[in-house]
Amino acid sequence: MGTGRILWPMVRKSLLWFRIWTVRLAYAAARVLPVKRRVVLATGNIPAIRGDLAAIREEIARRDPTIPVVTLLHHARGGPIGRLIGIARGVEAGYHLATAALFVVDSHYLPIYAIKRRPGTTVVQTWHACGAIKK
Repeated sequence: MGTGRILWPMVRKSLLWFRIWTVRLAYAAARVLPVKRRVVLATGNIPAIRGDLAAIREEIARRDPTIPVVTLLHHARGGPIGRLIGIARGVEAGYHLATAALFVVDSHYLPIYAIKRRPGTTVVQTWHACGAIKK
């Protein structure tokens, strides 16, 4: 068994720890700012807003086009450049988690688990399912 096979799990765990603390530090820094009337739609699974998040964005625009809607697309990429992009996106997510009134995610989204939400921010998680489970 090569050294790389032994070290890789430790490297992955360290990178995950670093991502979590990047979100936490950005969140702590932005928490001094007020919560804004803003909706954030975030995904960590797809490179574009579609499905539930697209429907929510369209409905918000229809009901009240004055509400700002921000989209965060955190589709994972490999390699050193992908890791740097992931860090920048963690900072962005931390900022928006600290300052948005409504934060909507599809499925699993790491930044919402990395922080303790402040009063005034609501996090909603949509489900990818059909039929009775969505009722």
